[in-house]
Amino acid sequence: MSRPKKNDGAMPDLKSKKFDFACTRCGNCCRGEPGFVWVSQADVRRMADHLEMDVESYYERYVRVVGRRLSLTEFANGDCVMWDKEVGCTVYPVRPKQCVTFPYWKEVLDNEDLLRDVARGCPGIQLKTVKP
Repeated sequence: MSRPKKNDGAMPDLKSKKFDFACTRCGNCCRGEPGFVWVSQADVRRMADHLEMDVESYYERYVRVVGRRLSLTEFANGDCVMWDKEVGCTVYPVRPKQCVTFPYWKEVLDNEDLLRDVARGCPGIQLKTVKP
């Protein structure tokens, strides 16, 4: 699946007239192509607490600076560093806003071709009225 490379951070309405969505926790949006999972300091604190780590260690191990923003690091194959093949997302209950709001990102909602592409790789998306 080709995943969008960015999210502008705006919190979209978590419903759509174009599709229904129920996360299956398949991990397709967490694995594969390189990208950025933008995180806030609050996200980092929640994830560190969830993993029972101190915040400084979490930053050192899992966070990179990209320009003036923070992103989770990823494995060499493009998988999110929080993805584990045995358990899935290791921080799912406290995952970053970007992950919580997927696939309700403005760039997906505004581009039917991108929405169809994302839906092909996401078993949780059931398209409604998007034309082929």
